[in-house]
Amino acid sequence: ELNVVRDEGFSQPVTLRVPYRSPGVSTRPSLTVKPNQTSVKYVIHANSKARTGTWPICLTATAPPGGEVSVSTGLQEIEVIERFATVSAPLSSVAVGSNVTIACELTSLNEFAGTATAKLVGLPTGAMSEPVEFSSGDEKIVFSVKVGPKCRVGKHASVSCEVTVMQQQHPIVFRAGSVPLRVTPGEPKTQKVSKFAPGKEAN
Repeated sequence: ELNVVRDEGFSQPVTLRVPYRSPGVSTRPSLTVKPNQTSVKYVIHANSKARTGTWPICLTATAPPGGEVSVSTGLQEIEVIERFATVSAPLSSVAVGSNVTIACELTSLNEFAGTATAKLVGLPTGAMSEPVEFSSGDEKIVFSVKVGPKCRVGKHASVSCEVTVMQQQHPIVFRAGSVPLRVTPGEPKTQKVSKFAPGKEAN
């Protein structure tokens, strides 16, 4: 989160940019701070090929008070690290209108303090699951998934586990692994058939 301090009487929008990024690190090309805003969140992404280590980074702010004025922060350091954990899970199957418990194997790669939050993303419409918490060193996390009666039947390979770890009061969010799910048709309803003797009406 970035704070913008304006001079008294200045109410123009301010455009923020990160002019240099380390290999594998990306951000939005620019972010505009509206006149009524004093802070914004600037998200920085590191892809799977980003090089680990400490890299220099700075931020520029541009505003047009009758021209164009730019200022810059000093050089700061940003550290690119390995993911804190990975998860793996076999393909789980569940019938529409029912629930399933999915146990994921958790592998810790970096220690962290406190607890992290894991949630399933990419669930099909009609399926839902609550986030769960885990600690560094845990070996398993368990999700409970509820599948509604109108959920689309089929294999949903895009379901994955997203983890959030707080570091220095900033959230670090990453995908920890795939959690594939197959939704199958529900059990067919059995039609009740009345039994009656020949020549008599059914009850």
